[in-house]
Amino acid sequence: MFGKASIPSLTAIWCRLMLTTMIFTSACSLLENAPRAAQSQQSGQVSSKFVVDDLRIDGDVRDVDAVRARILQTLQGHEYERHRRSLDEIGAKIQADFEDRGYFRVALDDLQGQPVDSEKRRMLVIVHINEGEQYRAGKISIVSDEQAHPLLISEDELRQQFHLHTGDLFSARQVRKGVEGMRQLYLAHGYLDITTTPEFSIDARSSSISTTWHVHQGNQYRVGNFDVRGLDDRTKALLKTEMRPGSIFNQTLAKQLYGQGKAALGASLAFDSFDDVVSLTPHIETGTVDVLFDFSSAAPASN
Repeated sequence: MFGKASIPSLTAIWCRLMLTTMIFTSACSLLENAPRAAQSQQSGQVSSKFVVDDLRIDGDVRDVDAVRARILQTLQGHEYERHRRSLDEIGAKIQADFEDRGYFRVALDDLQGQPVDSEKRRMLVIVHINEGEQYRAGKISIVSDEQAHPLLISEDELRQQFHLHTGDLFSARQVRKGVEGMRQLYLAHGYLDITTTPEFSIDARSSSISTTWHVHQGNQYRVGNFDVRGLDDRTKALLKTEMRPGSIFNQTLAKQLYGQGKAALGASLAFDSFDDVVSLTPHIETGTVDVLFDFSSAAPASN
């Protein structure tokens, strides 16, 4: 048997929905687990990675054969490292399938991986699932958490970020996309401190979930100093004409300028992330943010 993994509780599900970064991970499990350890191989017979060969679902699941086939398709064709976090990742994928079909209270237990070959390369994944009630989306409301500061972006525009309508099956994935859409709108208007907090209301009679998002808008920032390093003078000048000191900071624009700078250096670079290059230093007292694009450490990626 290849270990067992604990599955996040309902509290962890709430936590994931409140994330403003839309990376779907079993974050709570990662906090509990020790750092990754190297997996030793025994006389070259045990593979350091495994693939999911089959899936067995126990418990109370409607149309279990179709659910199993759909989830198995998402799990196959991917190699997993032989450590506990891989089971967490597999569990997150299984749970996501249910959460995106309205099973908001789905509970997974006793997730296991059992080898089906002598090299322990192919695994049978076993999980017990209680899918619970299937919920539909109720009303989605968006309000400012400060009475003295009304929403600076209209509720209608913010609501349009959620591709989830009353009566649709409640989808955690669509909720996360909607929250990220709201966040990006505020970042494009200089609100770097934007946070959102959900308030959920479950109507047992209609099996629906209404959500009120409380938005803390924070401070609006203007561009303070803007410096560009590691690019030719022509490209530096071009970027600086697009983001001038005193203008409202626009993170969407900053990402576009990052792309232009990256393109000027060539397609194959040693970094591939906005955060690797762009540093933001906010100054609350002046309402400004210093912006640094530092391409100086960029080098062609080794083959």
